[in-house]
Amino acid sequence: MPQSEEPELRIQYYPEVEQLSLFDLYTQLQRSLPPGLTPQQQQQLLPQQHRIVTNSSSRLRNLRDSDQSNLYCIDCKSNLADHASLTYGIFICGECAEQQIEIMGPHGTFIKPLFKNSNLGNAQWDEYQLKFMERGGNYQFRKFMLYYRIRCKESTKRYCHKAAQYYSKALRAQIDGVHLPIKPPTKGFTLEESSFFISRGIDPENFFPQDQEQSNKGNDEQMMDISQE
Repeated sequence: MPQSEEPELRIQYYPEVEQLSLFDLYTQLQRSLPPGLTPQQQQQLLPQQHRIVTNSSSRLRNLRDSDQSNLYCIDCKSNLADHASLTYGIFICGECAEQQIEIMGPHGTFIKPLFKNSNLGNAQWDEYQLKFMERGGNYQFRKFMLYYRIRCKESTKRYCHKAAQYYSKALRAQIDGVHLPIKPPTKGFTLEESSFFISRGIDPENFFPQDQEQSNKGNDEQMMDISQE
């Protein structure tokens, strides 16, 4: 089966942090299973944390419906969330999930439907995957990005920022129980980042909103717990 071309819309930050993408992780798990097994036999061979959880729908529904921030898509803010990006631990709608895949590819955002299968994947969740949503959430991600004054609607801008990539790696390290050997990024753009945006017709000087609401409100203590070592 031919592989889809991977979009090249992101600078890859923090190459020193070795993390296999979730897409590659689950591809390797699937390939490690002997052929000809029934689904039940496959489950028995998988590590416990990667076996299908039968009550995932109820747990995900509770996570979504009990928090107004999770109920609606974090990107469009208008559609009910029926998918998730485990990479960022966020709840999104199917339409925005497709846009994320188009922008970042399956290695850049690992998408799963919450309750029923879709063209973006199956709704079977394991315990490891559920941890991304239990420890993440839209409020957590939005709060972290607001610290960097990133309130843009365009996913191209939001998810290619180094703050978003740091958040993703910090969330993954927290779930894996490993030390993250990097510090949270500072505000502002490097010359490399500015050139990256200019090459795509984006003015880095106008990347941040001009109003100062929420910006510089407080200090580093406002940053999410996930950024703490």
